Amino acid sequence: LIDNFHDDPCLEMPYHKYYYASMMEKHGFRKLKDYYAIQMSKHHPFTDSERVFMDRLKTRSNVQTRAMDKDNIRGDVLKIIDIYNESWKHNWGFLPVTKEEGEAMAEMLTMIAVPELIRFAMIDGKEVAMIGFLPDLNEVFALKKSIFGNSDLVRLIRMFLRRKNIKRYRFFFLGVLPEYKKKGFDGILSFEVRTNLDIVRPAADRVEASLLLEDNIPIIQLATDRGMGHIYKTYRIYSMDI
Repeated sequence: LIDNFHDDPCLEMPYHKYYYASMMEKHGFRKLKDYYAIQMSKHHPFTDSERVFMDRLKTRSNVQTRAMDKDNIRGDVLKIIDIYNESWKHNWGFLPVTKEEGEAMAEMLTMIAVPELIRFAMIDGKEVAMIGFLPDLNEVFALKKSIFGNSDLVRLIRMFLRRKNIKRYRFFFLGVLPEYKKKGFDGILSFEVRTNLDIVRPAADRVEASLLLEDNIPIIQLATDRGMGHIYKTYRIYSMDI
């Protein structure tokens, strides 16, 4: 993290002290690549013309969409991993998600996922794209003054009691199989999930999209379209010649 040190980190995002970057550069490290976090306001409704356009695009594309199956989370996680690994494999810094990581992800989603906020696009019954928004559990896990203390058990109970009132969500994953890119499926899924967020989690007021490579222009444009979002944090990868 090299800027905006006053906003709390979102779900599974790192935090560093403001002086880390200068220390790295002082010892000979130089920028290799930047990642962005984009904050999107939920209070940026779609216009009627945009809704009509999305409906027509979905019909013309002959694409069907569905929510994550809460009774088959592990099966859907495998589909998410397959799409993610295939769609991102040519991106800079890509590391494939392993089976073990998938198992851990399935356990996490079983506890915190909102099915309407994790969606798939399908062609002829085959999942070809996916998207997922997850609640920022840091809001409820943060240490608070309480007569009950802040033990792991207390914070876990707090999560289950307050999870519907979490205000920030993270745009956690998005992927489209290579042969189906540039067909608007990412836009359709983003439209549907953001619409569902208003319905199923009205207390939410913002979404963080992260981590986005600085040269991933299409995704950055998707997250910042019409002033919907803005870059508010930068994470830097450093390197040193040896």
